[in-house]
This record gives sequence, C-alpha cells and structure tokens, in this order.
Amino acid sequence: MATAVDEGYGRIEYGKPNHAFAQQLKKSGAWFAARKSYRQREDLAKLLADDNGKTRTWRQFRSLAKAVVGNYNDVWLKVEYQTAIASARSASLWQQYEADSDLYPNLKYLPSMAATPRDEHKPYYGVVRPINDSFWVHHYPPSAFNCQCGVEQSDEDPTPVPANSPTPQPGLDHNAGITGELFSKSHPYSADLSDAQRRKIDQAGEDLASNG
Repeated sequence: MATAVDEGYGRIEYGKPNHAFAQQLKKSGAWFAARKSYRQREDLAKLLADDNGKTRTWRQFRSLAKAVVGNYNDVWLKVEYQTAIASARSASLWQQYEADSDLYPNLKYLPSMAATPRDEHKPYYGVVRPINDSFWVHHYPPSAFNCQCGVEQSDEDPTPVPANSPTPQPGLDHNAGITGELFSKSHPYSADLSDAQRRKIDQAGEDLASNG
C-alpha cells in the first residue's frame, strides 16, 4: 500500500506538511494490510472443519482454501490497490482544495471517467457543496471500489444534495483527505474487530512495514 500512496499522492517533499500526511496514509495502508492478513487467516482456519465439526482431509481443505487465497491475493488485491491509489490522489487534492478555499469555497462533483459509469453515483453529478459541508465527509470520491468519479474547485452556488443518496461502500464512507486513512474502519476487514484487537493487529502491521 505504500507504493499505492507514492503513485497516487504525487510529489512528496520531505519535511513539509504533505510528507507527514503521506506517511500517515502509508501507516493506514500498513494497518489495512495487517487486518486483511488477519481476516485471511481467520477464513482459512474456519475451513479446517466441516459444518459438523469434523476435521477435513488435506485434499478437502486445499480445494476450499484455493478459492479463499485466490480472492484475497488476486481478485480483491487488484481492486484494493487501484482504489488505494485513487484514495491517495483524492487525499492530496483535498489538501490543495482546503488551501485554496478562500478563492474557491465550493467543490463540484464530476462525472465518472469509467468506460461504464455506475448508475448509483450519477445523482451526484454536478452537485456543488461548500468544502466544509458534511456531504464531503462521507461522499468524497472514491466512495466505492473502482470508483472513478472526481471533484473540482468551484465558485458556483451550492446545489441541493440529491434525495435518497446512495450509501458509500463500507471502507470508503470517509474522506481520506480528512482522516488520513486509505480505507475507513467500516471495511469488512476491520468492522467487527474490538479496539484491543485492532490496536494489536495494527501495531504488527506497522512493525512489519518498518522492518520491510
């Protein structure tokens, strides 16, 4: 995830505020990776026995485990990496938007650049809200995995928030530019962990990242 931050965040100047913020994003990436690793181990452990509590044979376990490992390390990994790049890029832009908010007090939601835009985000297109509006706390792109929507600075008058706005996907119901985290704690890897579990897992992730 550190590589995703480097790719998405842009130029990072050592000793400048953006360096400290980028480091925070990288730390959050280490937390995410550690929680993912924990979840994968938990899911694999559940496969050791069948629904009746009988221990599976190695052949049975291996067959089931291939699908789990494939999801975590291939299918989901690619989407997570691309979304982490988008989150880092959006976080970097947010810092610029805040710095220029005296000139451009509002932000405008832009259409997705995806070849096939998702319908649920289309109601947001063209929405203009003040930069300090709560709308951007939970709906700042990317608000879904592989989301390619964007925003731009604007001095246009604010517009209403669409009624029945779609709910952001778990893990992306936040603004990375505000929280300093690539993914929020509502992500399935994190959602039902206790605070004590999260701290222990996150510390392990930080240690691994610093030693790597």
